[in-house]
Parts: sequence; C-alpha cells; structure tokens
Amino acid sequence: MASEQTIVLTVIPRGITVDTDVLPVSVFVSPRLRGALHLGAFPDWETWTRRVAEDGLTLTLACAGGTLDLAVDQQSLEPRLWEGLFDEHTLVRSHVFDDYSGRPVLSYPVRRTLSALKAIYQDAAVSLALPDRPEAEHQRGNRRTLRDLVEGLEVHWNTDAGESWRAQLRRAQQAGRLARLAGAVPASAVPPSRSWVARKRSGSSVAPGP
Repeated sequence: MASEQTIVLTVIPRGITVDTDVLPVSVFVSPRLRGALHLGAFPDWETWTRRVAEDGLTLTLACAGGTLDLAVDQQSLEPRLWEGLFDEHTLVRSHVFDDYSGRPVLSYPVRRTLSALKAIYQDAAVSLALPDRPEAEHQRGNRRTLRDLVEGLEVHWNTDAGESWRAQLRRAQQAGRLARLAGAVPASAVPPSRSWVARKRSGSSVAPGP
C-alpha cells in the first residue's frame, strides 16, 4: 500500500474576548498518515516546522460567505525541537477511520423537555406567588405545591436499571423502530407539555403521551 497523508485543520476558540470585532482562535493540526510504519515515508512531516519556518504557510478561513487569509507566525517556530523529537525512524501507526455507524445514539426529544420545564416554571410563577393563606400556612403550602410540580421528574437511576434501559434502546434502534419504547425510559422523565402539569395539579395519574 502506497503511503498517504492527509492534514485536518480544526479551528477552535482561544480564550475569551469581550466587545471586540476580532475573535482569537487556534488551529489544531491533525496529520493522518497511512501506509507506512515509519515517519521517513512522510518527509513533509519529518521536517514539518522547518519547512513552515522557511517557506511559510497561509491558511484561509471561511465563514458566513466571507474568507480571511492568515499567515502562520514563522518566528515562533523552533525546528530543532521538532527534529529532536521526530526522525525518519519514528514509529507511525496508520490512521484507521472510526466507524460508529453501527452504534445506537441514546437521545431524547429536547423540544418536549423544554416545553415541560417552561410549563412548570409558568405554573410555579402563578401558584407560588399568590398569598391566599396565612404566612405560615402559605409557606407550607408553597413547599407542597413545589413538591407536586416536580414530582415525577426524578429518575431512580442505578447501574442495573441504566444498562437495561440502554439495552432496550439499542434493540429498538437496531430494529428500526422510531416509536417510544413502553417502559424503556420513565415517561414522566420527559413530559411533553403544559397539559402534563395540569393533569398533575388535578391529581390525575394519566401518563404523558408520545
């Protein structure tokens, strides 16, 4: 197999900047080398910093339809350190693509969760703010109201139950079923809407729908 090399450049934020039009970033350089066991088969990387220091390197960043050319700071490079660490005999493990296509993605509907949280906050803002009882009774009543509002959101997690839920989700995804598994994850953990809160307030035990 002939040797192959690919460079992946990843732009990541660097530090925090407030009230400025310029955002500091760093560029993470990831070489992907294939087809050889030693760095000597990839001369570009054997003398990487020296080549950049002598010939320069310009990166083009693109965002929102605009582009910006940035030259790498050649003065900060120290080729002797690079060449002290890497030479032609440096071991190379060929890059192997990580294929996760067969793994299930354990997720949940964020929109329904957000809807439930907003409904609880809205109900709490009304129910806890009305001083319709004497102070002491009002405080006890508020605690009871708050307990009722959040009841059912807790998940009694343990290792055995967690692995059982994950196993059921994996089987469902592998079978191609998109519907919620009955009993796989407590339905009360992800209530869908304000109607769920209304049912809880009225004492109904109806579980939220899919």
